[in-house]
Amino acid sequence: MRFEIIERKKNYLGLITNSQWALIALFLFLFLVLKFIENQYIDFVMLFFLFTLLGIIAYRYMDYEKLNSIVIGDLIIDQNCILINNQRINFETIHSINLDINHYFSELQNIGINDFYKPQYLIGKGNYFEIITNNNLEYKGEFLINNRIDFLNLKDFTFNQI
Repeated sequence: MRFEIIERKKNYLGLITNSQWALIALFLFLFLVLKFIENQYIDFVMLFFLFTLLGIIAYRYMDYEKLNSIVIGDLIIDQNCILINNQRINFETIHSINLDINHYFSELQNIGINDFYKPQYLIGKGNYFEIITNNNLEYKGEFLINNRIDFLNLKDFTFNQI
């Protein structure tokens, strides 16, 4: 199994999705139009605003969360060893291993009633690994899971290692 190791950027604006940018632009546009428009066109502007808002909400159901990270390497899990950025770690040399497996690409996000502005789909980030070898070398990071099959295979792999 092959996974990409990522490092998150410190840029919080990079987490804003396309539908959220469109919503911000729509509210700015509405504010400017209502500030400078004459009263006879307010019905048209409000109707335009309503249809655009409904379109943005509908688009949100097809939107993915943003990566806002850079790929810094590969995590390859084989039957005999783990490769982290082409560095081989045999299972016999591992003192402890912790795999925090949470999300995969295209997983539906649990949306609450107050979270209508969040994207519908996850991209597979939020999975972490920490490996400590017998000679106290420590490897840790976050990785992407690209599909549900890899997600389930990795869960089975960790269950079989116990």
